[in-house]
Amino acid sequence: EFYTNNWILHTKVGLAILLGIFSIPPTVFFMKQRKGPEDEQVETPKMVTLMLRLELALLFIIPLLASLMAKGIGYFGA
Repeated sequence: EFYTNNWILHTKVGLAILLGIFSIPPTVFFMKQRKGPEDEQVETPKMVTLMLRLELALLFIIPLLASLMAKGIGYFGA
């Protein structure tokens, strides 16, 4: 009951799903670039850089939310 009535848990799960979605474009880009010659210089698109930065931000936010949830913050049940 604690977990189903805690909005922080729902936020954490949503952010984890968003993290997985944000990781798809960089993964696809890097997998495609592996097939080229090793000495070739490849410029990383700005969208890939943005996605990686958003992933990093989410990786900092999720543990913060976990610590808040461990302290009992966010529980709206009886």
